[in-house]
Amino acid sequence: INKLTKREYQVVCLYAEGASTLDIANKLFLSQKTIQNYFTSIKHKLDIETDYELFMIASDKNIFIKHQ
Repeated sequence: INKLTKREYQVVCLYAEGASTLDIANKLFLSQKTIQNYFTSIKHKLDIETDYELFMIASDKNIFIKHQ
């Protein structure tokens, strides 16, 4: 998780909270394609292949967005 950029971490946090790609895109004012690209980068950095693996890592690490 420490390999992720701040924005990638935000994407993972929102995903861990159950947000869809569209929800994440709308919340961060980005396109869905950009969010999909973030997911690709995140999976590569974490050496995983599926959304399920990403969700399990996020859940295991108790990653949720820190409300400011």
